[in-house]
Order: sequence, then structure tokens, then C-alpha cells
Amino acid sequence: MSVEIRKMKLIDFFTMKRIENDKPDVVDGFGNLIKEKSKYTADKFKRFYETVNIFLSLISLKLAFSKYIIFLAIQKNNVVGLLFLEIRKDDVNLGIFVKKENRSSGIGKKLMENAIRWSMKNKKNIKLCVWEHNKVALEFYKKNGFKTTKKLYFMEKVIG
Repeated sequence: MSVEIRKMKLIDFFTMKRIENDKPDVVDGFGNLIKEKSKYTADKFKRFYETVNIFLSLISLKLAFSKYIIFLAIQKNNVVGLLFLEIRKDDVNLGIFVKKENRSSGIGKKLMENAIRWSMKNKKNIKLCVWEHNKVALEFYKKNGFKTTKKLYFMEKVIG
């Protein structure tokens, strides 16, 4: 099945936001389901909440588009995977996600190829973090030329 890989555009954000907000239930700002409200009040609240959400998202989106490169994997007009590069001074930090039902189909590889091409063009090394127990991801990154540079330790002091 054919997959299109391309950089995310502003219009993609609004399309994905619209799909996300296309839920039949109306929730308040804390995610609580509004059941007892009249249809009119619920619709009015939903429109207001979406407007505020979009406004706040635009501010963070403007900042995000200057700091991140996002590649989308699109199949039959659906986003089935994405890869982001957080642009830093000397390198980029990579994050990747492919929907579970689309894994092992080459989508991750295509996303990675685009990230590597972008990084080569912009002369930036790629760094990432992966959990040690995530063997599938570790193998994927190794196949794509990544090497372990250091181990990361999470530490905790329990009080009380």
C-alpha cells in the first residue's frame, strides 16, 4: 500500500485538530463529560473551547514550527506515522511514532530516511533516547545506523 511522506504543514495541524475535536461527547476544560447541559449550551461551550484551544495552539505552533521539523506518513488520507526532529544548536533530537497496525510495513524506515536526508543537508547529527527494554526500537535504530553512545540512569529518592 502506498504511503506519502512529507513535512507537516500548518493546514495539517488544523485537519488533525478538527478530527480530534470531532468527538460526539462534549467535555469541559478538565476533560469531564458534560451530560446535564442542554444541547445548545453544550454546542456553544464546545465552539468556545475549540476557539480557545486553536488560539493557544497557534501560539505554541508558531514556536514549535521554528524549533521542530515534523514528517508525516500518510496513507489513504490518514496519518499513520510521524517523526519529529527537535532542532538544537549542534544536533537534532529525534522522536518517531508509527500506529501499531502499520508497524513492520516500512513506514518507519521511510520516515527515518527523510530525517537522515534533512539532517545531512543541514549538517546536524541525530540523537535519540530509547528504553533498554524496547528491543524492537533498539533493533530498528541499529538497522538505521545508530549506535549506543551512553546509558541513561533514572534515579529516585523516596521520601516518607
